Amino acid sequence: MESATPTSQRRLLRASPALPHEQSGLAFPLLMRPLATHGGEGLELHTSLASLWSALVDLEAPCYLTACHDFRSADGYYRKYRIIYVNGEPYPYHLAISSHWMVHYFSAGMELTADGQGLVLETNATMLAHREPRFGPLAHKNPYIDQIIAAFERMLQARTHSRPVQTI
Repeated sequence: MESATPTSQRRLLRASPALPHEQSGLAFPLLMRPLATHGGEGLELHTSLASLWSALVDLEAPCYLTACHDFRSADGYYRKYRIIYVNGEPYPYHLAISSHWMVHYFSAGMELTADGQGLVLETNATMLAHREPRFGPLAHKNPYIDQIIAAFERMLQARTHSRPVQTI
């Protein structure tokens, strides 16, 4: 994968004899993701038209093609930062680090490129922020989740002018 300026070019395609790759403005490597999937399900990296075409024919369903950018840090690892916005304010949710390009930590997020620019991998208005089991492997996220929940409660109170929301 070559390092490139982040873009958000996406094209919805169906497998057909006339793949509009040349007209799309996208270049390899490409990520192919079936429509209506999430969490890395069905996400594939393709570095050639032959590989992509074979996958499209096998899929027989609509999919997204997205330009893939090399977002490895200087140490060779990929990092994915998850940030949740509440009422326009950013709150950190998690950081995942992996030696594999698909940094899968229950959802998608954003990376930093070598030159310090933010590369948005995916945005999702329905991301779930929930407390983790107290002694579970992801319990370290709970203080950040508490901040997100508190911010959400403040936003609700401000918008509804109601008494404090009781959480379960």
